[in-house]
Amino acid sequence: MKPEAAETEFVLLMGRRGLLLRDLTAEHGIPAMLAYYQEERAEGPSLERDGDMLLYQWGTYDWGRGEFFELDITRQLILNDGEDDDIWQLQLTFRFSPTASRPAARQSLVLHSR
Repeated sequence: MKPEAAETEFVLLMGRRGLLLRDLTAEHGIPAMLAYYQEERAEGPSLERDGDMLLYQWGTYDWGRGEFFELDITRQLILNDGEDDDIWQLQLTFRFSPTASRPAARQSLVLHSR
């Protein structure tokens, strides 16, 4: 898989598992990203030089639309010397209202290069 095709390949993997982004929950999305990392190697980035990594983060943030709890798993692919144009990230982020007892999650999938 080429880094610029990471989003397309991940969506295909989800489809093979019967998952759609619009219906994705953290319960199914996190394992899907883990499987994607395990099963689909990227062309170019070196595992030995940490060129293909999974990053995980969580916390409560206010990005100007109120406070939300975010859970994020990101596949980071670094080519060549790691200059800005050589870094690709496929982010799967789930947002929850921190005060709701059973929050409805909002999710997003974004591929970008820095």
